[in-house]
Amino acid sequence: MKEKNYKLTWDEALKIEEEFNAICFMDIPLGKVLCYSIYDYCWNGFEKTTVKNRLKKEINILKYKNTFEFEGISGLINHKGKYIFNITKNTDRLVSFFAPLKEYIDNKKCIFISQDSLPDQINNIPAFRFTNRLNRSQLKNWKKEYGQLFRNVKQIIKGITNKFQLPIQFEREILLEVIMQTQNVLKCCQILQSLSPKAVITDHDRQALNSCLILSASKLNIPNYTFIHGNTFPNAEAFYPVLADKIFCWGENHMKQFTRLKVEPNRLLVVGNTKISRDTKGNNIEIRKKLGIGQEKTVLILATNNIELHKRHELVKGFIDFLDEIPNVHGIIRLHPVENKTEYQDVILKSNSSIFDSTELGFEESFTIANIVITHSSGYALEALFKKIPVLILNIIDEPLFLGDELIQVGGCPNIRSKADMVAAICNIINDTPENKEIRIKNEILVNRYCKDFGDNAASNIYQIIK
Repeated sequence: MKEKNYKLTWDEALKIEEEFNAICFMDIPLGKVLCYSIYDYCWNGFEKTTVKNRLKKEINILKYKNTFEFEGISGLINHKGKYIFNITKNTDRLVSFFAPLKEYIDNKKCIFISQDSLPDQINNIPAFRFTNRLNRSQLKNWKKEYGQLFRNVKQIIKGITNKFQLPIQFEREILLEVIMQTQNVLKCCQILQSLSPKAVITDHDRQALNSCLILSASKLNIPNYTFIHGNTFPNAEAFYPVLADKIFCWGENHMKQFTRLKVEPNRLLVVGNTKISRDTKGNNIEIRKKLGIGQEKTVLILATNNIELHKRHELVKGFIDFLDEIPNVHGIIRLHPVENKTEYQDVILKSNSSIFDSTELGFEESFTIANIVITHSSGYALEALFKKIPVLILNIIDEPLFLGDELIQVGGCPNIRSKADMVAAICNIINDTPENKEIRIKNEILVNRYCKDFGDNAASNIYQIIK
């Protein structure tokens, strides 16, 4: 039996997902709607899994007493035949995937739905929060459907636990997830049947609610699409298998990657990235003033990624050490959204560098003030190149570079292995040497492979598909 601190490998997660696919609820394979929960054990392990936290909040589903449906449900029935924009969370980053579409789709012809708390409107578009609580009629229907599967579900969970030697907590947690997700499927099917939407578009089709909505749409022959909301390279972890009927690829590289993963070419639509503009937004002077950074400073932002904590600490320590004594620079450590600043308190002690989580220094704000972006392997660096911001690869830890390697080999980004490398690269950028000009040419070659169009142009490509 594996320890509680064990994390599933990606290969194990895929195999477990496939095992669950042997059972269907309302003709939808269970593994597909459990994919987010299963992958959570790769991300957080069995000790800190967010599945456990979600279940604590939703435990009353077992009491079958709540009759609430949507928050704000009373007006939902008035939105038949519209586009449904499904977002995982109400964040500027995720909303920005949909925002450019308003130039082509009237606000009155679309609605937002999320499992996250939402205001009454997002960008003047009506918004509704989904909850997985059922009314009496829905509960009766669910019990009838689920009752036919219950014994098989218990049996397959027991088999998976034994086969993969998982901690015993897996059995209870995943069973409750099965209950929640099958209830979500039933409710999503009923909602979509009532609304007959023109299409369902999500930021990420393998998130818990989103998977139910997308698969229900597919079952009902409603057009459905997913954006790619983050870095899929090298193995498309958490983005594959694709659940939506169609996936909006950024560019040629996504097309090749998902084709290698046996996704049918007719499901891959190369449209660009609606979220990203090639220009930075915001006021550089005001943002620097707010953060206490001098206007004369060259700002270097280290973008971390979700690897083992001790390796992240090693990376940050190296970044801080390399900047030490380099004149007129200011280092910023911008944490991955899943990270917590408290994990770095001892690491940045006595350092002149600043540390911010993603809520304190937003995506666009960070790009506005960044003169140089540094990473080991993060999609943030790729987006920096989209913004024409120089990128350095900090290659000082025992961890595969993945995307970082491509940024070096194809994009020409300097491979930083020592303080001398760092000083030389910074000087080349500041002085825009002939060597730096060559690097910028290679940067653009990589950008063109990764993203066909940006912002409004990408939105126009999407509208031509979904109209």
